Amino acid sequence: MAEPTVDRCAPRRLAYPDPPLRDGRVLLRPWRADDLPAIARATRDPAIRRFSHLPEPFDIGAVRSRFQESPAQLAAGTAMRMLIVEPHDESGLCGAIAIFDIDAHRRCGEIGYWLAAAARGRGLASRAVGLMSGWALGELGLERLLAIPDAENDASRQLLERCGFRAGERRIESGRAVAPYEATRARPIRAPAR
Repeated sequence: MAEPTVDRCAPRRLAYPDPPLRDGRVLLRPWRADDLPAIARATRDPAIRRFSHLPEPFDIGAVRSRFQESPAQLAAGTAMRMLIVEPHDESGLCGAIAIFDIDAHRRCGEIGYWLAAAARGRGLASRAVGLMSGWALGELGLERLLAIPDAENDASRQLLERCGFRAGERRIESGRAVAPYEATRARPIRAPAR
């Protein structure tokens, strides 16, 4: 009798990495209800408003809605959102990172992230992108991971290049110039030491 085949491309429920994704300077952990006010405050930053793809307005109500949507997205296998914190202070918000628009059949998804103003310039975003991308292209089983920063966001584009993403053709998306980047399982992701 033949063994049953397993559809490796079938959508599957996502589970947060266990153990959590971390290095000596960054820990990625799930959002908690008590994080929501800090997320709403941090995302008032003009740079986050300008360069992120967060909905407008992204006030406490929108933050709460996104938090409440997360269990259904995990169950459907379409998105996973985490916070970027420092390992010695898990309650201190440095930023957020997500893998979303996961397509199990095409084995691809998109990564997005933002960093609070006070946490910038210390290499935390590079480390978080390296950790999350490596996990998505490894354990999660994606073959391709996209990042679509605003074309004018030089810091984000440089971060992606340091992490091993390749630049694609600039284009207009939803009325704004974007610069897509791609990482694949065939090209290792690296978290720059900084």
